[in-house]
Amino acid sequence: MCVDFLNNSMRGTTHLEGVLDTYYTARKAAGIPDPFNITFEEYVERLIQAAQPYDAAIGQSRGRGSQSANFHSILADESDEEEDSDDEEDP
Repeated sequence: MCVDFLNNSMRGTTHLEGVLDTYYTARKAAGIPDPFNITFEEYVERLIQAAQPYDAAIGQSRGRGSQSANFHSILADESDEEEDSDDEEDP
């Protein structure tokens, strides 16, 4: 259900909207018995891989003042609370 929701949200984003269809087609061609089986995490990873060349091209055209997200932190197992605990000090 989450995969379908995320896939529907990709409609209109030309470089990402075909990622799931391409995945399904490749699995069908390979003869995999259940080609439509994908987890949410696998789909997010495929979207990140598909977005990287596009993001890199945009980053080069914007120059040094642009910001980019660290995609690895999106899928990290550590919580934000653990990272922020070092910054807080008790008086």
